[in-house]
Formats: sequence, C-alpha cells, structure tokens
Amino acid sequence: MAAVPAAFNAPLPFSEADFPASMDDRVARQLAALSQATAKGNFGYTAWTFWPSKSDVYIQEEMQKVLTGDVTPAEFCSGLDDTFTKELKEGAVPKIIKPGSS
Repeated sequence: MAAVPAAFNAPLPFSEADFPASMDDRVARQLAALSQATAKGNFGYTAWTFWPSKSDVYIQEEMQKVLTGDVTPAEFCSGLDDTFTKELKEGAVPKIIKPGSS
C-alpha cells in the first residue's frame, strides 16, 4: 500500500502508525480514517461490492455512453433496472449490509 498509493477499501484496523514514514502522509491519514469509519459500520455501497456481477459490468460499460451522450440517463436507468431485475430473480444479488451510524 505504501509503494502504490490508492484508495484501498480493506476493512482492516489501520492507524497512521502502521504505515512507513516514506508513505505520503495524506494517504496514510485517509486509510486510517477509512479504517476507523468502517470499524463503526460507516461505509458506502460501491458498485464492485454490492451490485451483482452483470449489473456491475452494465454500470461500467453503459455509464460511459451516458457521459458521451450516446445514451440518456433514463435509458441507462431502464437498462440497469432490467439487468438487475433478472439477477434478483436468479438470486445473484449480494446481501445488503446495514451501515452503522456514528
């Protein structure tokens, strides 16, 4: 994590002291804060974690078309609804974890 700074969404108990001094302190602070927040049950529902696989692929591929104006937001939402509804019927939707509140 120190060598390749990025937003790691690992629910591990990190503190700033866990990272080497060579690491960008902004990244260390962000990772420590993320760890503290998730430990309290505060997190967001990311597409790669909480959407079923076909819906996730749809979001990644079709959102680009919305951004370029090739698909309207309404068309995007309709297509996502169709894809998600099929996966829901197949039992492929991950269980939703209830976030905590602080």
